[in-house]
Parts: sequence; C-alpha cells; structure tokens
Amino acid sequence: MLFGDYIPLPDGVRRALRYAPAAALTAIVVPDLLPWKAGLGPVFDYKLVAGVVAILVFLRTRSAVLVIVVGMVVWWGLRWLAG
Repeated sequence: MLFGDYIPLPDGVRRALRYAPAAALTAIVVPDLLPWKAGLGPVFDYKLVAGVVAILVFLRTRSAVLVIVVGMVVWWGLRWLAG
C-alpha cells in the first residue's frame, strides 16, 4: 500500500488480490458460525441458524443493515427460547 502504483504487479496477481477481502471475511466468520470441538467435529450452535437466516435475508433484500438486525434478532430469540 505504501508504494501503490510504483511496483507493477502481473495481471494474475492483481486478479487474485480481488478475492483477498472475501477470503479474509470468510476466514473470520466461518469458524464462529461452525465451532469445532476436538474429537467431536462440528458442533451445532444457534449462530449457524441465525447466519443462514441472515444470508437468506441478504439474498432477498441486499440490505446490510437488515441482515445485521435480522441475524441478531434470530440469534437472541433462539437463545431466549433455549432458556
């Protein structure tokens, strides 16, 4: 970032760098939605259900704010129902 356009990058590297933000976000979100316990494998959590609902809301509305609100309401509701 410091050198910006002073260091030329090959087109293949530039194309690959377009996917870096999506890869970083995936690496942060997926382990939180699908926790893994040693010896047990993936463990079901309410975050996964809330995440799937949030994805469906995004695909329908394309509203980032609505995704956050619906995802949190679903997660809080499921935690409240589980008691």
